[in-house]
Amino acid sequence: MSRLRITPLNISCSMVLAWLLWDICFEGIVWKWIAYSLMLIVVMVITDLVFRFFLRKMKRIWLTECGFILFTVLLIWLMS
Repeated sequence: MSRLRITPLNISCSMVLAWLLWDICFEGIVWKWIAYSLMLIVVMVITDLVFRFFLRKMKRIWLTECGFILFTVLLIWLMS
């Protein structure tokens, strides 16, 4: 197993997963939110793998991933 690298997308993915499990345990099962959350987790994992593959030599992957997260949040906020 290669070195485990913690990135902002990994952290946000784990936060979404923890929120999803908390919501299931205490609020009950809402299939719509479970589906949305699982799709979001899959997108974040794939995006993290793409960033790691294409930006392998880049030293500032944290800055790039934080910028991607902020851009995505801003885009979702503007669309809603």
